[in-house]
Amino acid sequence: MDPLMLLALATALAPGVVGHALPRVSRFEAGPARRATTRGAGLALCGALACTVLFALRGPVSGALLWLEVPGLGRVSLGAHVDGLTVIMLLTVTLVGAVVAHYARRYLDGDPVQVGFSRWLSYTLSAVLLLVVSSNLVMFFAGWVGTSHGLHRLLTLYPERPAALLAAHKKFVISRVGDVLLLAAFVLIYRTFDSVEFADVLPQAAAAGASGALPPLVAVLLVLGAITKSAQFPFHTWLPDTMETPTPVSALMHAGVINAGGFLIIRTSPLLVSAPGALVLLAVVGAFTALFGAIWMLTQTDVKRKYATSTVSQMGFMMLQCGLGAFPAAAMHLMGHAFYKGHAFLSASSAVDPSQPPPPREVRSAPGGRRILLALGAGAAVVAGVAFLLGVEVVGKPGFLVLSGILAIAVAQMVLMAESEAASGPRPIGLAVRDGALIAVVYFAAVGLFQRLLEGVVPAAGWQPGGWEASLALAVLPFFIATLVLQASLPGSEGGRLWRHAYVHLHNGLYLGAIQNRIVQRLWPAHAPSTGGRRS
Repeated sequence: MDPLMLLALATALAPGVVGHALPRVSRFEAGPARRATTRGAGLALCGALACTVLFALRGPVSGALLWLEVPGLGRVSLGAHVDGLTVIMLLTVTLVGAVVAHYARRYLDGDPVQVGFSRWLSYTLSAVLLLVVSSNLVMFFAGWVGTSHGLHRLLTLYPERPAALLAAHKKFVISRVGDVLLLAAFVLIYRTFDSVEFADVLPQAAAAGASGALPPLVAVLLVLGAITKSAQFPFHTWLPDTMETPTPVSALMHAGVINAGGFLIIRTSPLLVSAPGALVLLAVVGAFTALFGAIWMLTQTDVKRKYATSTVSQMGFMMLQCGLGAFPAAAMHLMGHAFYKGHAFLSASSAVDPSQPPPPREVRSAPGGRRILLALGAGAAVVAGVAFLLGVEVVGKPGFLVLSGILAIAVAQMVLMAESEAASGPRPIGLAVRDGALIAVVYFAAVGLFQRLLEGVVPAAGWQPGGWEASLALAVLPFFIATLVLQASLPGSEGGRLWRHAYVHLHNGLYLGAIQNRIVQRLWPAHAPSTGGRRS
């Protein structure tokens, strides 16, 4: 029995076992439940750290701790698949989970739902970790469905809230669509390779993809399943609507549940790189979602909804990275976004101080075309200079080229923002260029580190795509530049008549969510008493 596999599986099960092994207590006696949640999450974090040390000493392992007989599948293992991707996600999920559990020790104190909240928080954390360490498709699917089930119970803590109930129903319906798509993909994988074990399937997938023996439908189903889980267009509307849930749930959701789609794509990347059509679909959906989410976010006034629409955009950018074959960059994005957004949600209450008047709106003149071109030139020069000094090869790698271009656009936005503060001298612009150079250094260094950590986990061919990616890159970059121009020129709700009309439509997400709500209400009505609930 391999100690690393045993430790990884114990790490995944620790929060759920500790959180649910308590004797049933009164709903007003929540002390034991919340202490169990904190201890379970702490044990999981310690286990993840120990797994990291053992992995560094021994390298990757995959196998079974015991075998189970499953009708129709034969012998299926209960084990763990521990590689660089597993360790990265274990550290990410357990660290954010431990922080969320500590934050939630006194959350909902005295509320009748606190015991259920603590238990289901532990269960959801364990389901995400089980998905991360799973050694086969059956365990992965169990964790996939388990995260949706745990999140649904957390979303329905207050059944008297009609908005929360409707959001939970919509999330449930979309999740079941994703479950069916993923199950169909896994059935095809099993029929193709006659195995459900990752240790057998992934190496065979690379060889089958090279020979053209892998059905392209498998990759398409995996992509479609992933975009339902990670709130990609047109399945994105459930995420902002779930902000009725308690804030710690929102933080944990962004550390684990929303990352499941990206994790699925990176884990199964050996199956995807042989299907250019599926990667094109993933890149196009991701790029559109990233741009739409960025514009949608600018029109939101509620703090939590602004963070949620930002997550829609960020997950879209992560999917674009996967579609371009930049799987190490996507894994880095998943980790960084989980930490950033977890902190953002847990500190959301301090973003608005009701005792202070709102700050006066700063009126800025829209930059002209010449200023935007100069800013883009400065951003491109900074990124190209840093890449040259670090010896990073960008030309010849279309996937990496488009990501470097988007990084240059981000630096250009920093320069444009600094220009509006440069009335007293050029110092803000110089600081923006310096900060942009530091960001580029950190980005290239971090991508190089993640590329090394994921060596042998993601296909090398995915990092240097073929010719179609170059065309896609040339098509994507102008849209990101257009988004920069729109953000720089955005007048807000005080703009002209045409913009005020557009502002209303964008604020409502072009009404796609309202249409989906009507469909869900017909399929599964969300009736609740009109007694009102507690805000959280």
